[in-house]
Amino acid sequence: MRRKVLIVDDDPYLTTQLRKLLESEELSVDTVSSAQEALTMLGTSDYSLMITDLRMPGMGGMDLIREVGQRRVLVTIIVTTAFGSFDRVVEAMRLGAYDFLTKPIDPTNLKLVTDRALKKRALQDEVLRLRQQLKENYSFNNIISKNPRMHSIFELVRH
Repeated sequence: MRRKVLIVDDDPYLTTQLRKLLESEELSVDTVSSAQEALTMLGTSDYSLMITDLRMPGMGGMDLIREVGQRRVLVTIIVTTAFGSFDRVVEAMRLGAYDFLTKPIDPTNLKLVTDRALKKRALQDEVLRLRQQLKENYSFNNIISKNPRMHSIFELVRH
């Protein structure tokens, strides 16, 4: 299965370089230049990983991370920053970012961090799939009863 990565940065040179470094047979890479465009893309397609800059005009990366969390989008987030503000990176991690990269981005470190993030995302996706499968296989949706005692037993078993 080919995984999808979304790169969000207002620097077209950087997004082009990151695309070249990451795109492969296993990874499809899309790039956008604003947080608003990223939210649109996240709403229309499933991404395993999003790499976003913290500082962008308009809605910044921190607001993007907050919005992704509020919308409950299932994507692993890596933040990039040219400004080594440790406090902002810590805040981003508290909001749900998986890891961070400082600019200029080291290609070896980028590969290492993205590989780990994608493995984590694959495990999370598998857990969600298995939970859904359990829910479907062991539910009482196909059992019909008018007896109130049976309804209470179904509820007890569900809990």
